[in-house]
Amino acid sequence: MSIQQHVVLRHRSEGHLRFDLPESLRTPDAGGHILAGLESIEGIYRVELRERQGKLSIRYLATVCDFAAVVRKLHALIGEWAGKPAEPACCATRATAERAVQARPAEGSALKRWFRQKAQEAQETTQALGILAQAGLKAMNRRPRWVTEFMNDLLMLYLIKIHWHHILYLWLPNPWRYRYEWMATFYLIYLSVQAKLPKPT
Repeated sequence: MSIQQHVVLRHRSEGHLRFDLPESLRTPDAGGHILAGLESIEGIYRVELRERQGKLSIRYLATVCDFAAVVRKLHALIGEWAGKPAEPACCATRATAERAVQARPAEGSALKRWFRQKAQEAQETTQALGILAQAGLKAMNRRPRWVTEFMNDLLMLYLIKIHWHHILYLWLPNPWRYRYEWMATFYLIYLSVQAKLPKPT
């Protein structure tokens, strides 16, 4: 059985894939090879590899590269890594010792990496919300005027309905006491009338 068959797809959604990697691919060298190869593809904007858990997360733009292209590239990268000749025992032992020394400060910076990832996710979320807000404003500007007037009328009727008891039994008998409520009412009526007037060309 090839090493590619041990890679399991655990999650697939629009622009996001998550794989479980076998033990042989949970090394810094294998992880670096896979990360470098995936990040070189146009459309893939973030790749995360958790070596201890064996989790590989890939986020990509589906409009630039599709699911099949990402899987083919991952399959090829794993095949390239599996086809590399093994290191001599002495070199492998030395490399393992060097990685163990380098891993100590890396473990200490795990919290920094976590905060950096969360900050990046928050930035991406803010950018996405900004794009959605701009699209919403454009859609509102293209909306027919009668829709806005109709929604304003519905709002006025709703406000009258929920305040009808107060208007009849409190505001009308004591207009001076509830003068601020009347001022707000007249101002809303003024805004409603102004919205219905034709705009000057």
